[in-house]
Amino acid sequence: MMMRGDGETVTEKWDEGPGTEKESFSAAPAGAASAEKALAEGEVIEEETLAAAAGAEAVWGTESEAAEAGEEGKAEFSEGEPQLKALQEEVTRLQAELKAARQKAENYYWRLLRMEADFENYRRRVQAEKEELQLYAAQRVVTVLLPVLDNLERGLEAARRSRDFDGLLTGLELVHRGFKDLLQREGLQEIETVGREFDPQYHEAMGRVPAEENQPDNIVAEELQKGYFFKGKVVRPARVIITYRESKENDDYQESSEC
Repeated sequence: MMMRGDGETVTEKWDEGPGTEKESFSAAPAGAASAEKALAEGEVIEEETLAAAAGAEAVWGTESEAAEAGEEGKAEFSEGEPQLKALQEEVTRLQAELKAARQKAENYYWRLLRMEADFENYRRRVQAEKEELQLYAAQRVVTVLLPVLDNLERGLEAARRSRDFDGLLTGLELVHRGFKDLLQREGLQEIETVGREFDPQYHEAMGRVPAEENQPDNIVAEELQKGYFFKGKVVRPARVIITYRESKENDDYQESSEC
């Protein structure tokens, strides 16, 4: 409700259609100005008119601020839209890389499990083969020695029947020769001793004897037990007696002691 200058009261309707509210908001500044003019001229205005004018002005101000804020928001969104798009693309790329990395790590994990299982099977197979090799290595040695055992049994049987010492000796010599030939074929060799210079790698000194005239010092004079190589490796050193030469000082000391 508003009062005109001639005193006639005019009532405006705000909801007359889709465009009426907007037009009323547009007219809000004019109504507020008319109210201010009437107050300045001393006219009496009803409280409803003043309240309506103030409300219209407040509504128009709010609508105007909202419109300005909306325009500013649209401008800021337009400016930030490329950055947002770039961030979305970056997130998509990182998600794809993460998925690929997880798949790769899972493949490595299963490959590791398979390798661990294969290694365990290999270890067990090698252990079984090693035990089998040791077993059959002993069997091979026994098989090689069987002919020697057969010859010994035949020699003993012949000695029981004939009581011939010479025949027994001949049989033992044949068995001994055959046994040595067998071991040599397998890679066993005797270590040379007598007349050789003492070598602690091959010889084990069990005693010393004075060297004869013109005989060098530290020479093997006697063999007490044979030593053997097996395929180039010493399996048993030879036990020997070696020579030593007495110095002239020792001879003089012994002569003086005797005197």
